[in-house]
Formats: sequence, structure tokens, C-alpha cells
Amino acid sequence: MLREIFLRKEKFPISIIYLILETLFVIIALLSLVSFKLRNIEKKKISFIYLNTIGDALEQIHYVILKNKSKYQYKIMALDLFPTNNYLKLLLNKDEYFFYDEGIYKFCLSLIKKIFNRNTNLIIRYNYIFQLILNNFLSDLKFYNNNYLFDNDLKKIQKKIINKNKTFRKAFKKHNINFSKIPTRIDKFNLNKKYSFSFDDNENFLKEKEYEILKKYGLKKNNFVCLHIRTDLDYDDLRSSYDLKSYLKLVDFITKDKNLKIVLLGKKNEKINFFFKSFDNVIDYRNSEYQSIENDIYLIKNSNFLITQISGPIIYGVLFNIPILVLDAMIFEDFQIYDKILYFPKKIFIKKNSKQLEMKEILNNPMIYNEKYFDKSKFQAVELNKEEKMKALEIFLECFEKNKFELNYVSNQKLRNEIDYHFNFVTNHNFNKIYFD
Repeated sequence: MLREIFLRKEKFPISIIYLILETLFVIIALLSLVSFKLRNIEKKKISFIYLNTIGDALEQIHYVILKNKSKYQYKIMALDLFPTNNYLKLLLNKDEYFFYDEGIYKFCLSLIKKIFNRNTNLIIRYNYIFQLILNNFLSDLKFYNNNYLFDNDLKKIQKKIINKNKTFRKAFKKHNINFSKIPTRIDKFNLNKKYSFSFDDNENFLKEKEYEILKKYGLKKNNFVCLHIRTDLDYDDLRSSYDLKSYLKLVDFITKDKNLKIVLLGKKNEKINFFFKSFDNVIDYRNSEYQSIENDIYLIKNSNFLITQISGPIIYGVLFNIPILVLDAMIFEDFQIYDKILYFPKKIFIKKNSKQLEMKEILNNPMIYNEKYFDKSKFQAVELNKEEKMKALEIFLECFEKNKFELNYVSNQKLRNEIDYHFNFVTNHNFNKIYFD
């Protein structure tokens, strides 16, 4: 844990200044932790919500909700940070969560904001350090765990990866054993089969607001599809799609052949606004004044299915049991275990000879664990073109209509011949198996 805190990215002498300040933050966090423990008379079991990305925040909340439907009773604790605070207030009743408001934490945070009011990164680091320490020392139910499933077969697994290069072994160990979401996701997958999350029963659920957003766009339950295109225009993000024309066939088929409307989800994006402006039955909700976390939830909850990339909105579909098609998928660490999802990854080419990597070759490369291991000097990631995206949709719709999403990648020869780089990644069996077969 401390190693994560003190890994420096800044250059000298800024790195020394940060090191001193963050050492001070660690001391403050430990003092605050002791103070909280002395004052916490109720001694309730706690699950600390750690990290504040959309996907991580909502996934952890979903996990605790499912755990509490069984024999466990955990109270969620979190720092009052966006977007975690929004999700807690929206999805849970007031007696099911609380924000960490211990006096030392709050006083020092207000002091830092006054002194470093222009240095937002320092405030982010202050909260990050608190999250690490509170998660490690207070949380009875953690989202990140050592992978006990792999620990049981560690010798067998080590034999499987002994011939891999050092970088691969390092990436594999960190992702699958040392800092893993896998055990939690498998547990959540099994719990999700037994229990379901009913948003309608929540005291914060407002049927009137749900009705308003659907009425605004002339939508009804299951007469529309949500489309989230992750596009970061500032840098070449491997998880994103930039070729909007590759969605043309897919959009035409859904809106014309299937007679369904498409609702565009995501952050405001002028390029997407301009591209889809002339499309009939495509609703640019993402660039409207109505875009919000609450309305995102209402829309996905009522949609036929969700089309997205590896990004936060995937977990909305899992939460509400909505089928999901993931296009241009990359970086396996953020894949969900869910029995109504299909993943279709980008194609990977070797730049030197333009040879496309087969799936087995990709699985033997550390790039599958983290974006930093993707060597852009050697490899090129290519988005699915409009024909390939259309083919992916056809396969998905066939599964959707049969309500059977699990494909056997190895035995389905017809599928392999048509698109041998596509694969399904849904059950806990496949989740473990895909790394070694």
C-alpha cells in the first residue's frame, strides 16, 4: 500500500516536495483513523468505497448491495467525493451508508484547500491517500482482494506462465494475484444470479423523474437502445472509438430495420453532436441540458440493450440486468463477469509486417492487463470497421433473441471462420480459463 503512495512520477525537485507533503498526509490519515476508531461506538461492519471512477464506484456499491441481501450486513462508508456521493444518495437509503466526516480529516482538508487552492492535484492526492488507508484498515468487505482462486492453484499457474517474459509475469501477478478485482467479480456474478437489485423499491427513486425524461424524448420501455461511444479527443486512448463512420451500418439497422430509437450516452462531445445531427431516430441526449447520472440510470434501466466500450456505463447494464454489446474492447482488467454480455475487441497488428495478432498471441502479451503495457512502437490497435461492427450486432441480436449469450469460442468453428478475433468473456469459468487455454 505505502509503495503505491510513494511511487513518484514528478521530476526533481517537485518529487521531493510531494514526498514530504504526502508523508505528512499519511501521518494525518493515521491520526484520523485512530480518532475514528475511538469514537466509532456502534462497531458496525463497514465496506469502504475505494476510488471514484464511475465504474469502480457503482460496481463496489452494487457488490455491497448484493452482499447485504444474503446473510451479511455491511454499512457503506465513503469520502464525500463525486461520483461516489451521487450514487450513494441515489441508490441507497440513508441508513445504509455514511460519509467519513471525522474532524481531523475535515479540518486538514479545509486547511489544504485554503493554502493550495490552485493545486487541485494535491487535494486529489490527499483524498487518495485517505482512501488507501481507510480501505486497508477499516473495510471489513474489500472490493480489491488477493485472488484466493488463483492462490489455490498457484503452482499450476506458475508452470503455465514460467516461459512468459518478465514483463508479462509482472503484469499477470499484479493483476491476477496482488491487486485483483477477479474474486470480487466472481462473487458478485454468483450473487447476482441469486439476488437482484430493485431500484423501484428505493426511497430515492423518483418515478416522476423517470417518466419525465422518457416523455421528453418520446421513449417507452424497450423501444430504444442506448449507445455510448467513448471518444477522448485529446489523446489516443486505446479504450475509445474515433471512427464514427464505423457505426453507420449498425445505426441504420437499429433505427430502420428494427424500428428502434437510439439514445446517445456519455459526456458532452461536439464531434458526436455534429456527426449524428442529421440522423432520424438518434437522440443526442449526451449533449443536452438533461444529461446527468440520474437520467443515465433511468434511460439504461428502460432500454432494450446497451452498446458501449470498456467504460463506466457497462456497470449500469449489469445493475439493471440489461443485455450489453461491447465494441472495440481493450484492456481486460475492466471486463465485467455478466451472463448477458458479448465483447468484440479491436484488431491488433504488428507494425513491422502488418500481421494481425491472433487471439492466443494477444493473450500472451502483457497489453491485456493494462494500457501502459501496449507498445505503440510495435503494435497498432485498429477499430472494427462498419461491416465488422454490423456483424457483431447480428451475433449479439441472435443471442439476445434466444436469451443465450454464452458462445464457445473454441468449438464454434463457423464463428471462428467468420471473425476469428472475436470472443465471448462472460462466465466465471471463462474468466479464469481464458488466461491459460
